[in-house]
Amino acid sequence: MRPSRPRVPRSLRSPAPGRGKTARGSKGTEVAREPVRARPSVAGWSRGNGASPGGGAPLRCLAALPEPRRAVARPPPAPSRLAAQFVSIRRSIDISSYQTRPIAKHLLTPSVKRGKVLYLSVVFPRTRQHPPTVLRSQEIGMMTPSTRRTRVALAACATGALALMSLSTTAIAAPVQPSSHSIDSGSGQKLSLSTNGAVQSLTTGKDKPSLSADAVSKELAVTFKASPKSNFSKVRGDKLGQGSLNRFQQVIDGHVVQGSSVATSLDGSGKLLETMGNVATGTKGTFPGKLALDRHAKDAKAAATKSVKAGAKATTTVKDTVWFAPAVAGTATQGTVAEPAYRVAVSTPSKGWVVTVSALDTSKVLATTTSQHEINRVICDANRAKATVTADFKCGSTSANKPSRVEGGAASSIADVNNVYNFFADTDAFYQKNTKAGDLTAMVGANYNDGAGKAMRASVRQCISGEDCPYLNAFWDDGLSAMVYGEGVTTDDVTGHELTHGVTSKTNGLVYENEAGAINESMSDIFGELMDVGNGSSDDTATNRWKMGEGSSLGVIRDMKAPKTHQQPDTYKGTYWVPTTKNPTDSNDYGGVHSNSGVGNKLASLLVDGGSHNAVTVKGIGVAKSSQIFWTTQTLLTSNATYSTMGKALTQACSTNASNALAGITTADCTQVTNAIKAVKIP
Repeated sequence: MRPSRPRVPRSLRSPAPGRGKTARGSKGTEVAREPVRARPSVAGWSRGNGASPGGGAPLRCLAALPEPRRAVARPPPAPSRLAAQFVSIRRSIDISSYQTRPIAKHLLTPSVKRGKVLYLSVVFPRTRQHPPTVLRSQEIGMMTPSTRRTRVALAACATGALALMSLSTTAIAAPVQPSSHSIDSGSGQKLSLSTNGAVQSLTTGKDKPSLSADAVSKELAVTFKASPKSNFSKVRGDKLGQGSLNRFQQVIDGHVVQGSSVATSLDGSGKLLETMGNVATGTKGTFPGKLALDRHAKDAKAAATKSVKAGAKATTTVKDTVWFAPAVAGTATQGTVAEPAYRVAVSTPSKGWVVTVSALDTSKVLATTTSQHEINRVICDANRAKATVTADFKCGSTSANKPSRVEGGAASSIADVNNVYNFFADTDAFYQKNTKAGDLTAMVGANYNDGAGKAMRASVRQCISGEDCPYLNAFWDDGLSAMVYGEGVTTDDVTGHELTHGVTSKTNGLVYENEAGAINESMSDIFGELMDVGNGSSDDTATNRWKMGEGSSLGVIRDMKAPKTHQQPDTYKGTYWVPTTKNPTDSNDYGGVHSNSGVGNKLASLLVDGGSHNAVTVKGIGVAKSSQIFWTTQTLLTSNATYSTMGKALTQACSTNASNALAGITTADCTQVTNAIKAVKIP
């Protein structure tokens, strides 16, 4: 496994993949990298020839840790068991508790100019042998400006400790002592990491599953150190290949804990493979008795209306009573003890909110969000301002980029502003009509506490220090949950493409390298183009169908129907296929993410419109059915998926949708899915 490295701008095309020497730790063991596929190794973090990001002295995690006591020293965990552990932690840990933000950047085109110095900080959570340790930030050399997009990476030291690494320009607070509790103390594979007690996970590994599903549901409160009064009710169950993924919410004395969630992944026999969760660890106070309930509810509604300045004509309704803990609800990084609260719906003809008000003090507003199913857009014009740090991309009334158009506001004099405003709506409408994703504002929106609430946000006409200006590119910034556009690239398919990166981040977290990264890119192309062909824009001609970037200042950058015209493979491991690499970097397009996405793109064009490819004929099933099948596939994929697992997920998605008569999908349609998979030779 290669050493962890930051995510840098994604290239549209790349030279032949480079290979760096494997880095070695102070004990001579290999460095473990971010969770990508089941080939991790264990060790300290250092730099070999070209293997680490930038120059500077090597970092060795083992040297920074105290020597373990001989009596309790244990051998490192088996590499085969680490991959699932990495995935579990990567998807569950709340990095904000360490005062950093995980930011994934997905560029549309190349961006390789060099920029300023960044810093690397390493945090070691406690194991049985080691206390938490924070290493001093160290200079790692010149990086491209866009590597200010912070990324989370995980490494495993030979002693079994886990290292949390992230690029950051801010200090990292000392980590809290994580819990080491496990459901199955005899499994020998337990791994539980928490930040302030709010987030933990456990992975047992496919080779040694733990308890049964029934036993797991009974043990969740113990596993996650939840309030002793807790019960866990199942809110969703999805098939995941032969196994399943079940999601629970925490309930205390009959009241749901707002934002609580525990997911369990089971194998085909119902044995636990992995669990992760976010729960309240205790409670304070009680709900008012029946006599005081109405009076308190009335006070809560008044406080809610006042807090959002909705005015006298607003309508208010108490939606429900909940337990509220800031860290669990996501409004703060600390605070897992819950207090009783009212959730009040406040609405006006043009806007809606959900306001959480304390039941202990009804003048105290705990949280405010825009209500679901109502789009909320905030678009800012950067006017070619050059960003030097991530915060410069932010769009809001308290940010450097001020709003040029907000939800319900008048059109701007800047065409790029209006384009994004309109295409945000088109993309949201597409997802609501053709998938089960629901409201994109709720899914990928951001609340910057600037009075606008949770909103889909974008900055346009942005320039970046060290890059050409105008900046001819666009990307989704996962840390900011926002879009950033250069100039003249605000087209419908580009908007749909980049927003789908946000959706992917929220659903399966596909890592951005090798085959998983190619699938990530392909899903963005697929949903961006499916939205494009149905939104009725003037450039949606037969000639432009399946072409990405038409009408933009970049011109057409990919052809999903004919990938080879832009040096992309239309067949798995066929012409133009970029080999996967153990050392993904910007120079090799992270293992060909923008090249190898052509395979998924060709499959999508065949499934929608039909055609013959590699002596296999596919009968098209149309946009609506294909959209729903690809959406269900999104929910089935894991973060380290390959094209092989994507093929299986597509097959399972169609079968599930046909069984449920979703979108009119039939078993005959599933035959065409199988044909499309065969046509591009996915194994």
